[in-house]
Amino acid sequence: MDDKIVNLKFSKERLLWICLTTILVVIILISLFNGFSNKRKFTIAKLNEKILIAQNDTLKTSLRHYREVLQYQPNTLSDKEIDDLKKKGLQNPITDLVSDLMGRKELIPYKGVLGGTMIFFNAHILTPKQVFAYFEDGHIGGYMLLEYQLSDGKISWTVLDSYLL
Repeated sequence: MDDKIVNLKFSKERLLWICLTTILVVIILISLFNGFSNKRKFTIAKLNEKILIAQNDTLKTSLRHYREVLQYQPNTLSDKEIDDLKKKGLQNPITDLVSDLMGRKELIPYKGVLGGTMIFFNAHILTPKQVFAYFEDGHIGGYMLLEYQLSDGKISWTVLDSYLL
């Protein structure tokens, strides 16, 4: 009888060790699997980051190019058109129009992102009634076509079209 009790105790102890060892092996296998899975996810995230950085660099290059194009384009107004604008109350029509527009950030129909504030960076007088302008917030930018009207030297603006890059 004592042998049965000893064998039963030994058997229970052995069963307990087998259960604990099995649980420990399962925990180790789960940890290894999660480690490999997390490493794979991390690698994918790093590749996505590199792709986004490359896309951002491409957009920055394009933006620099468009800014230069806008900045160095010649004025398209004729001397007669400039004189007509002077008669309507503008002392220096190109400077007055661009300066007035630069202070009108409320005309930009897009909100800035990441804490940025949309402002006009450059404007080009297309005709005696229209202006093409570039705006941005430091993160995103776009272009806008506006129409202006003069009344007693005061400029009023109407947005004809706009889009983000």
